[in-house]
Amino acid sequence: MASRCSRALLLLLVLVSPLWAVEDNTRRGEIGITQNAEEVCRAGLFELDPSIFTVTGSVEQFPSVCTVTTATDVTLLGQCIGDVSTDFCDPVLFDGRQVDFGAATSVELPNATTCAATCTVGDVCVDSNGDSYQKLFLCESTNTFVQQGDVSSDGRSGGQTVIGGTASGEDLSLQSTAHSTRGQVNVIDELALRPTVANNTNATVASWTPAFTVDSGIVAVVGIDLSPTVSLGANTAYLSTLLRSNATYTLSAASAVSNSATLFQSTQTANFGANTAGTWSSTIFDDATVLNANNAAAGTLGGTAVRSYVARPTIKETGASGSITATLVDLFATAPILTTNNAAGAATITTLRHFAATATAMSGAGTETLTNEYGVYVGAVTSATNYYPFAAAEGTITGSATSGEGSWGVESGSPNRFFFKNESGHIWRTGWLTMTGVGTGLATTATTKYFPVSYSAASTTTANGTDVDQASPGAIKVYGMTCGLTAAAGGGTDAHAITLMDDTATTTITCTITTTASTCNVRVEAGVAIAAPSLIVLRDVTTDTPAANDITCTLVYNLDAW
Repeated sequence: MASRCSRALLLLLVLVSPLWAVEDNTRRGEIGITQNAEEVCRAGLFELDPSIFTVTGSVEQFPSVCTVTTATDVTLLGQCIGDVSTDFCDPVLFDGRQVDFGAATSVELPNATTCAATCTVGDVCVDSNGDSYQKLFLCESTNTFVQQGDVSSDGRSGGQTVIGGTASGEDLSLQSTAHSTRGQVNVIDELALRPTVANNTNATVASWTPAFTVDSGIVAVVGIDLSPTVSLGANTAYLSTLLRSNATYTLSAASAVSNSATLFQSTQTANFGANTAGTWSSTIFDDATVLNANNAAAGTLGGTAVRSYVARPTIKETGASGSITATLVDLFATAPILTTNNAAGAATITTLRHFAATATAMSGAGTETLTNEYGVYVGAVTSATNYYPFAAAEGTITGSATSGEGSWGVESGSPNRFFFKNESGHIWRTGWLTMTGVGTGLATTATTKYFPVSYSAASTTTANGTDVDQASPGAIKVYGMTCGLTAAAGGGTDAHAITLMDDTATTTITCTITTTASTCNVRVEAGVAIAAPSLIVLRDVTTDTPAANDITCTLVYNLDAW
């Protein structure tokens, strides 16, 4: 009954004496009256002094039934309130008109420790025991009070929606506390991000762009921390995917621009000031998986225990006809950039390793066993028309190998060829050949003699060795020569200087056997080109009076056509 009366605006009445009178000291929004409360209720239409209480329009007549048993100070809210009989329930109706309470500082609404179980649409109830911001209830349907506010901490039938703003580009911000030391915004259940993206617009599903300063100590920042704790029983299967993309893209027509999808991208920037000290390490992907075995008996992990990186794309044609062609598929690709902005700047990378594998660290009180270890392993990738377990673009061989290491690659040429370069700078190329020549009866005085490159003959003094020279086996490159005498050269300044001659011209393929030595060798890593046709021969220039000797020399070369 009282709840129906609560729909009207509040009038403040003070019952003070048996006469009608407006108290001069009555503050705005209050009226002093001398009639008892029951007679006021029966009075019907009445005029209020506009200097004290402003009413726009007229107040509809109070009901004829109004019983008030005590004439004490009361608050009137659409009815005479005091000890009100149960049959007095009709409200004062203002019929759309306005009442101005002026400087009144508060208005009392119906309240209780628990809202009534029955109500009429439009009734209002204040739950005096409710939490802050959760006290106001409105009767939205018969006998149903609904807590008002956008969010209910107790949940709401059908779920709830929180919207930040109403204008374009406005945001919704969630913050753990107003205190300077922040807590966490905890999402208890699964979080699904389903943004509505307008056509032809850029969108970021989730972003984290804090700005802060670290000026002491060590600070660790984790953008996303996924750290579930899972206990698995026998005969169970647990499939954990920390980051997954199930995106679907539909290309309905040929595109004039390139389309791409990147699942993970890092664009970290480290800016170093003029006086920056210390080091910086950037790790884009770090797998530190730990498999702990805590077994009294032997524990066995079946199948592939750890795969830090797995790539298995599917390229599929699904139509009744047609085709799809992927011109290039790189399952792992690197493309670093080293650059400067001005001529005075310098950028240096001492060592760049696109893929680095180091020995497995093994330590502990027990026995650690690693049966097979491969720096790189390639299975039988024989499905392709052209089978290449390894491939590399050609290039010019430059620089030197690091001590204790060797390098290999493909050397430019026509054709190009595979090479290995050791720590001494020696280059070994695939397809290399040798030819060996023997010269007998070398000079024992300071003389120039010639002998063949690929057969045995007596050394000769004929000019340019035209009687023992021979045609080159083709267009070749000679990379080295090694020679040996049947005995030491002699002593003192005795020496043999052996040189490869090309059409009577000397080459850089030359080495010298001196004094008590009996061998010499030479390498020219870039190679000495011998055109075809050419006549080649070995020349021996003796110094002083070397001992009588025969000599054998072997040339190492590549045939350009191979």
